[in-house]
Amino acid sequence: ALHMFFQNPFYENKKDYDVLFFGSSHPHVGIDPYLLWDEYGITSYNLGSSGEQLGMIYYSVKSALDNSSPKLIVVDPGSGAKTKLGDAHKALDAMPYGPTKSEAIAYLIKHEITDEPLDFLSSLWTYHGRIFSLDKYDFTITESADRGGDIGVRIYNNVKVPLPAEVEADIGNKEGSFEMYKKIVALCKERGVELLMCTVPTAGGAYTEEKQAVYKVFADYTRSQGFNAIDMNTLNDEVGLDYDYDYSNGTHLNKMGAWKTSEFLAKYLINNYGLEDHRNDENYSRWDEDRYALTKEIEYYLEEENEIVRTIMRSKDKNLKSEVYLKDDSYLESVYGLEKVIEFSGATLSTDGSNVPDDKEAFVRVIDTVTGETVIENYYSYNKDDETLTVDGEAAKSVNFFPEVDDD
Repeated sequence: ALHMFFQNPFYENKKDYDVLFFGSSHPHVGIDPYLLWDEYGITSYNLGSSGEQLGMIYYSVKSALDNSSPKLIVVDPGSGAKTKLGDAHKALDAMPYGPTKSEAIAYLIKHEITDEPLDFLSSLWTYHGRIFSLDKYDFTITESADRGGDIGVRIYNNVKVPLPAEVEADIGNKEGSFEMYKKIVALCKERGVELLMCTVPTAGGAYTEEKQAVYKVFADYTRSQGFNAIDMNTLNDEVGLDYDYDYSNGTHLNKMGAWKTSEFLAKYLINNYGLEDHRNDENYSRWDEDRYALTKEIEYYLEEENEIVRTIMRSKDKNLKSEVYLKDDSYLESVYGLEKVIEFSGATLSTDGSNVPDDKEAFVRVIDTVTGETVIENYYSYNKDDETLTVDGEAAKSVNFFPEVDDD
Protein backbone atom coordinates (compact mmCIF):
# COMPACT_ATOMS: atom_id res chain seq x y z
CA ALA A 1 0.00 0.00 0.00
CA LEU A 2 2.80 2.40 -0.91
CA HIS A 3 0.43 5.01 -2.39
CA MET A 4 -1.17 5.65 0.99
CA PHE A 5 2.21 6.21 2.63
CA PHE A 6 2.30 9.78 1.35
CA GLN A 7 -0.53 10.84 3.64
CA ASN A 8 0.27 8.72 6.69
CA PRO A 9 2.93 11.12 8.10
CA PHE A 10 0.40 13.97 7.96
CA TYR A 11 -1.97 12.16 10.30
CA GLU A 12 0.67 10.44 12.45
CA ASN A 13 2.52 13.67 13.33
CA LYS A 14 -0.20 16.21 13.84
CA LYS A 15 0.89 19.79 13.37
CA ASP A 16 -0.48 22.94 11.81
CA TYR A 17 0.70 24.02 8.36
CA ASP A 18 0.51 27.32 6.55
CA VAL A 19 -0.92 25.61 3.45
CA LEU A 20 -2.48 22.26 2.52
CA PHE A 21 -2.79 21.16 -1.12
CA PHE A 22 -5.60 18.96 -2.44
CA GLY A 23 -6.48 17.44 -5.81
CA SER A 24 -5.61 14.62 -8.15
CA SER A 25 -2.26 13.59 -9.66
CA HIS A 26 -1.52 16.98 -11.24
CA PRO A 27 -1.03 18.91 -7.99
CA HIS A 28 0.43 15.81 -6.36
CA VAL A 29 3.32 15.65 -8.85
CA GLY A 30 3.35 19.37 -9.62
CA ILE A 31 3.77 21.02 -6.19
CA ASP A 32 6.90 20.45 -4.11
CA PRO A 33 6.35 21.37 -0.43
CA TYR A 34 10.08 21.44 0.28
CA LEU A 35 10.79 24.03 -2.41
CA LEU A 36 8.26 26.24 -0.58
CA TRP A 37 10.21 25.64 2.62
CA ASP A 38 13.75 25.88 1.19
CA GLU A 39 13.17 29.12 -0.68
CA TYR A 40 10.39 30.87 1.25
CA GLY A 41 9.99 29.26 4.68
CA ILE A 42 6.38 28.22 3.95
CA THR A 43 5.19 25.11 5.79
CA SER A 44 2.90 22.95 3.67
CA TYR A 45 1.72 19.41 2.99
CA ASN A 46 0.61 17.95 -0.33
CA LEU A 47 -2.49 15.79 0.20
CA GLY A 48 -3.25 15.25 -3.47
CA SER A 49 -3.32 11.76 -4.97
CA SER A 50 -3.86 10.32 -8.44
CA GLY A 51 -7.38 9.79 -9.71
CA GLU A 52 -8.99 11.75 -6.88
CA GLN A 53 -12.23 13.45 -7.92
CA LEU A 54 -14.15 16.13 -6.09
CA GLY A 55 -16.24 13.80 -3.97
CA MET A 56 -13.12 12.35 -2.36
CA ILE A 57 -11.35 15.72 -2.39
CA TYR A 58 -14.18 17.08 -0.22
CA TYR A 59 -13.72 14.32 2.36
CA SER A 60 -9.93 14.72 2.19
CA VAL A 61 -10.34 18.42 2.97
CA LYS A 62 -12.81 17.73 5.78
CA SER A 63 -10.59 15.08 7.36
CA ALA A 64 -7.53 17.33 7.15
CA LEU A 65 -9.39 20.23 8.78
CA ASP A 66 -10.57 17.87 11.51
CA ASN A 67 -6.92 17.22 12.32
CA SER A 68 -5.13 20.52 11.66
CA SER A 69 -5.67 24.27 11.39
CA PRO A 70 -4.00 25.60 8.22
CA LYS A 71 -4.14 29.24 7.24
CA LEU A 72 -5.07 28.28 3.69
CA ILE A 73 -6.09 25.31 1.57
CA VAL A 74 -5.39 25.11 -2.15
CA VAL A 75 -7.74 22.93 -4.22
CA ASP A 76 -7.28 21.79 -7.81
CA PRO A 77 -10.79 20.61 -8.82
CA GLY A 78 -9.38 18.01 -11.21
CA SER A 79 -11.23 16.14 -13.91
CA GLY A 80 -14.44 15.15 -12.16
CA ALA A 81 -14.06 11.63 -13.56
CA LYS A 82 -15.54 8.67 -11.69
CA THR A 83 -13.41 7.49 -8.78
CA LYS A 84 -11.79 4.06 -9.08
CA LEU A 85 -11.47 1.70 -6.12
CA GLY A 86 -7.67 1.86 -5.99
CA ASP A 87 -7.66 5.65 -6.19
CA ALA A 88 -10.20 5.89 -3.38
CA HIS A 89 -7.85 3.88 -1.15
CA LYS A 90 -5.04 6.38 -1.72
CA ALA A 91 -7.07 9.13 -0.08
CA LEU A 92 -9.06 7.10 2.42
CA ASP A 93 -6.69 4.61 4.01
CA ALA A 94 -4.62 7.15 5.91
CA MET A 95 -7.67 8.93 7.36
CA PRO A 96 -8.27 8.31 11.07
CA TYR A 97 -11.44 6.39 11.85
CA GLY A 98 -14.28 8.69 12.82
CA PRO A 99 -17.39 10.46 11.47
CA THR A 100 -15.65 11.94 8.40
CA LYS A 101 -14.18 8.63 7.29
CA SER A 102 -17.55 6.94 7.83
CA GLU A 103 -19.23 9.60 5.67
CA ALA A 104 -16.61 9.09 2.97
CA ILE A 105 -17.15 5.32 2.97
CA ALA A 106 -20.91 5.80 2.71
CA TYR A 107 -20.37 8.18 -0.20
CA LEU A 108 -18.16 5.69 -2.05
CA ILE A 109 -20.66 2.89 -1.57
CA LYS A 110 -23.52 5.13 -2.72
CA HIS A 111 -21.62 5.92 -5.90
CA GLU A 112 -20.90 2.24 -6.54
CA ILE A 113 -17.16 2.45 -6.06
CA THR A 114 -17.53 -0.77 -4.10
CA ASP A 115 -20.40 -2.80 -2.68
CA GLU A 116 -18.24 -4.21 0.10
CA PRO A 117 -17.71 -1.89 3.13
CA LEU A 118 -14.82 -4.07 4.32
CA ASP A 119 -12.83 -2.75 1.36
CA PHE A 120 -12.37 0.45 3.37
CA LEU A 121 -12.78 -0.74 6.95
CA SER A 122 -10.12 -3.45 7.06
CA SER A 123 -6.63 -3.26 5.61
CA LEU A 124 -6.33 -7.03 6.09
CA TRP A 125 -9.38 -7.56 3.87
CA THR A 126 -7.95 -5.31 1.17
CA TYR A 127 -4.23 -6.04 1.10
CA HIS A 128 -3.60 -9.54 2.43
CA GLY A 129 -3.35 -10.90 -1.13
CA ARG A 130 -0.32 -8.71 -1.89
CA ILE A 131 1.92 -11.21 -0.13
CA PHE A 132 2.38 -12.91 -3.50
CA SER A 133 3.51 -9.72 -5.31
CA LEU A 134 5.79 -8.03 -2.78
CA ASP A 135 9.14 -6.74 -4.03
CA LYS A 136 12.23 -5.25 -2.39
CA TYR A 137 10.75 -1.75 -2.20
CA ASP A 138 8.06 -3.02 0.15
CA PHE A 139 10.81 -3.76 2.65
CA THR A 140 13.41 -1.03 2.08
CA ILE A 141 11.39 2.22 2.11
CA THR A 142 10.66 3.04 5.73
CA GLU A 143 9.50 6.65 5.57
CA SER A 144 8.26 9.36 3.26
CA ALA A 145 10.01 12.62 4.04
CA ASP A 146 8.76 14.73 1.14
CA ARG A 147 5.57 16.11 2.76
CA GLY A 148 3.39 14.36 0.21
CA GLY A 149 5.01 15.45 -3.06
CA ASP A 150 5.78 12.84 -5.73
CA ILE A 151 8.14 14.56 -8.15
CA GLY A 152 9.04 12.73 -11.39
CA VAL A 153 12.38 12.90 -13.22
CA ARG A 154 11.58 11.73 -16.73
CA ILE A 155 11.53 14.09 -19.75
CA TYR A 156 8.74 13.61 -22.27
CA ASN A 157 9.20 15.57 -25.50
CA ASN A 158 5.85 15.24 -27.23
CA VAL A 159 3.62 17.49 -25.12
CA LYS A 160 0.67 19.28 -26.67
CA VAL A 161 0.49 22.98 -25.83
CA PRO A 162 -2.86 24.07 -24.30
CA LEU A 163 -5.10 26.21 -26.49
CA PRO A 164 -7.37 29.06 -25.35
CA ALA A 165 -10.93 27.93 -24.76
CA GLU A 166 -13.64 28.92 -27.21
CA VAL A 167 -16.42 26.70 -25.87
CA GLU A 168 -19.03 27.04 -23.16
CA ALA A 169 -18.68 24.94 -20.05
CA ASP A 170 -20.87 21.88 -19.59
CA ILE A 171 -20.44 20.95 -15.94
CA GLY A 172 -22.55 17.82 -16.26
CA ASN A 173 -23.08 15.52 -13.31
CA LYS A 174 -19.92 13.39 -12.97
CA GLU A 175 -20.86 12.28 -9.46
CA GLY A 176 -22.18 15.79 -8.71
CA SER A 177 -18.69 17.28 -8.93
CA PHE A 178 -19.80 20.92 -8.93
CA GLU A 179 -22.08 20.31 -5.93
CA MET A 180 -19.19 18.66 -4.08
CA TYR A 181 -17.00 21.64 -4.86
CA LYS A 182 -19.66 23.93 -3.40
CA LYS A 183 -19.49 21.83 -0.23
CA ILE A 184 -15.72 22.44 -0.06
CA VAL A 185 -16.30 26.19 -0.32
CA ALA A 186 -19.00 26.06 2.36
CA LEU A 187 -16.76 24.01 4.64
CA CYS A 188 -13.96 26.57 4.38
CA LYS A 189 -16.40 29.34 5.29
CA GLU A 190 -17.66 27.31 8.24
CA ARG A 191 -14.15 26.56 9.54
CA GLY A 192 -12.81 30.07 8.85
CA VAL A 193 -10.10 28.84 6.48
CA GLU A 194 -8.98 30.68 3.36
CA LEU A 195 -9.48 28.83 0.05
CA LEU A 196 -7.61 29.18 -3.23
CA MET A 197 -8.88 27.32 -6.27
CA CYS A 198 -5.75 26.69 -8.30
CA THR A 199 -5.37 24.42 -11.32
CA VAL A 200 -1.87 23.03 -11.75
CA PRO A 201 -0.57 22.94 -15.36
CA THR A 202 -1.54 19.76 -17.21
CA ALA A 203 -0.68 20.43 -20.89
CA GLY A 204 -2.89 19.80 -23.92
CA GLY A 205 -3.27 16.07 -23.42
CA ALA A 206 -5.53 16.61 -20.41
CA TYR A 207 -6.31 20.31 -20.64
CA THR A 208 -8.96 20.47 -23.33
CA GLU A 209 -10.92 23.53 -24.34
CA GLU A 210 -13.95 22.12 -22.56
CA LYS A 211 -11.99 21.60 -19.35
CA GLN A 212 -10.66 25.15 -19.45
CA ALA A 213 -14.22 26.38 -19.74
CA VAL A 214 -15.31 24.15 -16.84
CA TYR A 215 -12.49 25.52 -14.68
CA LYS A 216 -13.70 29.02 -15.46
CA VAL A 217 -17.13 28.16 -14.03
CA PHE A 218 -15.48 26.85 -10.86
CA ALA A 219 -13.27 29.94 -10.66
CA ASP A 220 -16.20 32.34 -11.12
CA TYR A 221 -18.13 30.59 -8.35
CA THR A 222 -15.08 30.66 -6.05
CA ARG A 223 -14.67 34.41 -6.52
CA SER A 224 -18.39 34.97 -5.98
CA GLN A 225 -17.96 33.42 -2.53
CA GLY A 226 -15.13 35.76 -1.58
CA PHE A 227 -12.15 33.50 -2.32
CA ASN A 228 -9.40 33.65 -4.95
CA ALA A 229 -9.00 31.45 -8.04
CA ILE A 230 -6.24 31.03 -10.64
CA ASP A 231 -5.77 28.69 -13.59
CA MET A 232 -2.04 28.26 -14.08
CA ASN A 233 -2.65 26.66 -17.48
CA THR A 234 -3.50 30.15 -18.74
CA LEU A 235 -0.49 31.81 -17.09
CA ASN A 236 2.43 30.21 -18.85
CA ASP A 237 4.24 33.52 -19.45
CA GLU A 238 4.30 33.99 -15.68
CA VAL A 239 4.97 30.36 -14.74
CA GLY A 240 7.56 29.91 -17.51
CA LEU A 241 6.99 26.25 -18.38
CA ASP A 242 8.95 24.77 -21.28
CA TYR A 243 6.73 22.23 -23.03
CA ASP A 244 9.77 20.57 -24.59
CA TYR A 245 11.40 19.67 -21.27
CA ASP A 246 9.18 20.23 -18.21
CA TYR A 247 6.82 17.23 -18.45
CA SER A 248 7.30 13.59 -17.47
CA ASN A 249 4.52 12.38 -19.79
CA GLY A 250 1.77 13.91 -21.91
CA THR A 251 0.00 15.59 -18.98
CA HIS A 252 2.14 15.56 -15.80
CA LEU A 253 5.04 17.80 -14.81
CA ASN A 254 8.51 16.52 -14.03
CA LYS A 255 10.82 17.99 -11.38
CA MET A 256 11.88 20.91 -13.57
CA GLY A 257 8.26 21.82 -14.26
CA ALA A 258 7.15 21.22 -10.67
CA TRP A 259 9.81 23.61 -9.38
CA LYS A 260 8.62 26.35 -11.72
CA THR A 261 5.01 25.78 -10.69
CA SER A 262 5.93 25.70 -7.00
CA GLU A 263 8.03 28.85 -7.34
CA PHE A 264 5.18 30.74 -9.01
CA LEU A 265 2.67 29.54 -6.44
CA ALA A 266 4.90 30.40 -3.47
CA LYS A 267 5.21 34.00 -4.65
CA TYR A 268 1.45 34.17 -5.25
CA LEU A 269 0.73 32.89 -1.73
CA ILE A 270 3.13 35.35 -0.11
CA ASN A 271 1.78 38.30 -2.08
CA ASN A 272 -1.89 37.46 -1.52
CA TYR A 273 -1.97 35.83 1.92
CA GLY A 274 0.96 37.39 3.76
CA LEU A 275 2.56 34.09 4.72
CA GLU A 276 5.61 34.45 6.95
CA ASP A 277 9.09 33.07 6.40
CA HIS A 278 9.68 30.58 9.24
CA ARG A 279 13.23 29.52 8.37
CA ASN A 280 14.90 31.52 11.15
CA ASP A 281 12.20 30.80 13.72
CA GLU A 282 13.43 28.33 16.35
CA ASN A 283 9.86 27.04 16.70
CA TYR A 284 10.26 25.58 13.19
CA SER A 285 13.75 24.12 13.59
CA ARG A 286 12.32 20.63 13.09
CA TRP A 287 11.70 21.48 9.43
CA ASP A 288 15.43 21.75 8.74
CA GLU A 289 16.04 18.51 10.62
CA ASP A 290 13.34 16.75 8.60
CA ARG A 291 14.68 18.31 5.42
CA TYR A 292 17.84 16.24 5.54
CA ALA A 293 15.73 13.07 5.74
CA LEU A 294 14.47 13.95 2.26
CA THR A 295 18.05 14.27 1.03
CA LYS A 296 18.74 10.75 2.29
CA GLU A 297 15.69 9.44 0.43
CA ILE A 298 16.88 11.10 -2.78
CA GLU A 299 20.28 9.49 -2.28
CA TYR A 300 18.61 6.10 -2.02
CA TYR A 301 16.70 6.72 -5.26
CA LEU A 302 19.87 7.88 -7.02
CA GLU A 303 21.51 4.54 -6.42
CA GLU A 304 18.77 2.88 -8.46
CA GLU A 305 18.79 5.19 -11.51
CA ASN A 306 20.55 3.93 -14.65
CA GLU A 307 20.06 6.87 -17.06
CA ILE A 308 22.06 10.09 -16.91
CA VAL A 309 19.31 12.69 -17.48
CA ARG A 310 17.08 11.25 -14.75
CA THR A 311 20.02 10.89 -12.39
CA ILE A 312 21.07 14.52 -12.79
CA MET A 313 17.52 15.83 -12.49
CA ARG A 314 16.93 13.80 -9.34
CA SER A 315 20.19 15.07 -7.83
CA LYS A 316 18.85 18.63 -7.67
CA ASP A 317 18.78 19.14 -3.90
CA LYS A 318 20.09 21.78 -1.49
CA ASN A 319 22.31 19.19 0.21
CA LEU A 320 23.78 17.57 -2.90
CA LYS A 321 26.46 18.61 -5.40
CA SER A 322 26.76 16.97 -8.81
CA GLU A 323 29.71 16.71 -11.17
CA VAL A 324 29.21 15.71 -14.83
CA TYR A 325 32.07 14.63 -17.09
CA LEU A 326 31.49 13.97 -20.82
CA LYS A 327 33.87 12.51 -23.37
CA ASP A 328 33.01 15.48 -25.58
CA ASP A 329 30.31 18.14 -25.88
CA SER A 330 28.45 16.35 -28.71
CA TYR A 331 26.37 14.52 -26.08
CA LEU A 332 24.85 17.81 -24.95
CA GLU A 333 23.01 17.85 -28.26
CA SER A 334 22.51 14.15 -28.98
CA VAL A 335 21.11 13.17 -25.54
CA TYR A 336 17.74 14.88 -25.23
CA GLY A 337 17.45 17.18 -22.23
CA LEU A 338 20.99 16.64 -20.96
CA GLU A 339 22.09 20.26 -21.22
CA LYS A 340 18.80 21.40 -19.63
CA VAL A 341 19.08 19.17 -16.57
CA ILE A 342 22.74 20.07 -16.03
CA GLU A 343 21.73 23.74 -15.96
CA PHE A 344 18.73 22.96 -13.71
CA SER A 345 20.74 20.92 -11.21
CA GLY A 346 23.62 23.36 -10.98
CA ALA A 347 26.06 20.54 -11.70
CA THR A 348 29.63 21.33 -12.70
CA LEU A 349 30.38 20.21 -16.26
CA SER A 350 33.55 19.08 -18.01
CA THR A 351 33.57 18.05 -21.68
CA ASP A 352 37.29 17.35 -22.07
CA GLY A 353 36.96 13.66 -21.29
CA SER A 354 38.55 13.89 -17.84
CA ASN A 355 37.49 11.12 -15.43
CA VAL A 356 35.87 9.24 -18.35
CA PRO A 357 37.52 5.86 -19.15
CA ASP A 358 38.24 4.97 -22.79
CA ASP A 359 35.39 2.46 -22.95
CA LYS A 360 32.77 4.88 -21.49
CA GLU A 361 31.17 8.12 -22.66
CA ALA A 362 30.28 9.91 -19.41
CA PHE A 363 30.82 9.95 -15.65
CA VAL A 364 28.63 11.44 -12.90
CA ARG A 365 29.56 11.94 -9.27
CA VAL A 366 27.06 13.15 -6.63
CA ILE A 367 28.34 14.33 -3.24
CA ASP A 368 26.44 14.86 0.01
CA THR A 369 27.61 18.34 1.07
CA VAL A 370 26.54 17.77 4.69
CA THR A 371 28.72 14.71 5.25
CA GLY A 372 31.17 15.16 2.37
CA GLU A 373 30.50 11.57 1.34
CA THR A 374 30.14 10.44 -2.27
CA VAL A 375 26.61 9.21 -2.95
CA ILE A 376 27.16 7.73 -6.43
CA GLU A 377 29.88 7.42 -9.03
CA ASN A 378 28.32 6.18 -12.27
CA TYR A 379 29.91 5.54 -15.66
CA TYR A 380 27.72 5.64 -18.76
CA SER A 381 27.72 4.16 -22.25
CA TYR A 382 25.76 5.44 -25.22
CA ASN A 383 22.61 3.55 -26.12
CA LYS A 384 21.98 4.12 -29.83
CA ASP A 385 18.46 2.69 -29.79
CA ASP A 386 17.00 5.46 -27.63
CA GLU A 387 19.89 7.96 -27.82
CA THR A 388 20.57 7.97 -24.09
CA LEU A 389 23.56 7.57 -21.82
CA THR A 390 22.91 4.63 -19.53
CA VAL A 391 24.88 2.51 -17.09
CA ASP A 392 26.42 -0.37 -19.07
CA GLY A 393 24.59 0.80 -22.20
CA GLU A 394 21.32 -0.76 -21.08
CA ALA A 395 17.97 0.64 -22.17
CA ALA A 396 16.80 3.48 -19.94
CA LYS A 397 14.45 2.34 -17.21
CA SER A 398 12.25 4.38 -14.93
CA VAL A 399 12.68 4.23 -11.17
CA ASN A 400 9.45 5.36 -9.54
CA PHE A 401 8.96 4.02 -6.07
CA PHE A 402 5.54 5.61 -5.63
CA PRO A 403 4.08 5.48 -9.18
CA GLU A 404 1.18 7.91 -8.97
CA VAL A 405 1.02 8.15 -12.77
CA ASP A 406 2.20 5.90 -15.56
CA ASP A 407 5.17 6.98 -17.65
CA ASP A 408 3.60 5.67 -20.86
